[in-house]
Amino acid sequence: MADYVTLLGAEQVQSAGHCMARAAEDMQQASYSISESVDRLTRALDEHASRIEAAQQANGDGRRLIGWRMADYTAETSDPATAKNWSANVPVLPIFEGDPNTKIGFTLETSHG
Repeated sequence: MADYVTLLGAEQVQSAGHCMARAAEDMQQASYSISESVDRLTRALDEHASRIEAAQQANGDGRRLIGWRMADYTAETSDPATAKNWSANVPVLPIFEGDPNTKIGFTLETSHG
């Protein structure tokens, strides 16, 4: 095989240089765009985390959720699906561990033996 050398003219070299410069600018703009997106997502995650932390602190002593009751205190359940069905028709309140007005904690303990 014969090796060939292609000689480029000054215009071709200049054109290639401009193409490379445009490509570099495009890459730089893309990196700024990615950086802005990362910053925006980081801020959103920080806000979300602070809301979760505030909600956990508002819960006070960190008691865990053990069930739900109808707002009129006529029925209680530890089943999320049942509570979801109720919530379509009546107000539903959460029941936390240590609630003196519930029977759920006692029934759950005795049902485990």
